[in-house]
Amino acid sequence: MIPVEVFPASDLPRMLQMDVKTGRRKKVPVEELAACPLKKLIQWECEPNGDQVRCWPVKRFFRICKQVTVEVTALEKV
Repeated sequence: MIPVEVFPASDLPRMLQMDVKTGRRKKVPVEELAACPLKKLIQWECEPNGDQVRCWPVKRFFRICKQVTVEVTALEKV
């Protein structure tokens, strides 16, 4: 399994340009994230509480580009 590299959300555009196998910059650059369509996904987080279950929505945002789909929840100011 490839180790997961932790990096701040602000580095995401730069990290998208890197090839995960070689660590080198990709020959074909990934388009600018801001130009890609923004999509929202709502998931639900639930906790059991006795005989009831309490749930609340968790919003996640993605940019869908030609070469890649990237979660950008931490970057978006929505």
